[in-house]
Amino acid sequence: MHPTLRAAADRRLGLVTAVDARRACYSASEIRHLCSSGRWVRLRRGVYVPAGTLAEHEAQGRRHQVDCLAVLFALDRPSAVLSHATAVRLRGLPTPRNQPGVVRHTDPHQWRRGRDWAMAAGPLEPVDVTISGSFRLTSSARSLVDAAREWSLEDAVVAMDAAPLRERTTSAELARVAGVQHHWPGAPRAQRAVSLADGRAESSLETRGRLRIVGAGLPPFDLQREVWSEVAGSPWPTSGSTSRPPPSSTVR
Repeated sequence: MHPTLRAAADRRLGLVTAVDARRACYSASEIRHLCSSGRWVRLRRGVYVPAGTLAEHEAQGRRHQVDCLAVLFALDRPSAVLSHATAVRLRGLPTPRNQPGVVRHTDPHQWRRGRDWAMAAGPLEPVDVTISGSFRLTSSARSLVDAAREWSLEDAVVAMDAAPLRERTTSAELARVAGVQHHWPGAPRAQRAVSLADGRAESSLETRGRLRIVGAGLPPFDLQREVWSEVAGSPWPTSGSTSRPPPSSTVR
């Protein structure tokens, strides 16, 4: 691969575009031959990846990232950003098991839909857009609230519980975004999810269990409460002291 094309590919998970190839003096017939010979794989119109690179991504569970980037390049809209469930998944936060494999976007000017992708039209403030590597995507809070307007309540709360714990966003930021979207379709569903979220839950099972307790009408409980006990024979002070016992004597 030409060094110019290699440099572009290295910045984009190995993906190259037809424009990149022409800049490196690859002709259209050369690109067709690379694809027909199996050396390159055509992901979208004008978007390609070396077959070996794609196989490596698939082996390491990065195929979804490759598909998202390919759609971005194919659309070639600087104003469009990855959003909703797609952005939630790219940030490593929980998504529903039955989530469709549609690459979601938001654009302030246009609504469109294509093969395995969908673009929603909606306003995007600067605070709502972030850059992560090769990706343009909505902020964690915006992504979660957008997704919560479409997901079940439990799935939305599970993701919102995980985000503050992993320092992706805060409860205050989730509430801010939900307030901005108060008149959008599905807004009441997202607001309910924000009101039930608690960033101290350390697993989806803990979140679902907590929601069952709320549904049963039982009093809410305090998550991750630390219980201290004196270890027999330990030189550490008792619980009445201001000194903290060693981590091994902590029960969560």
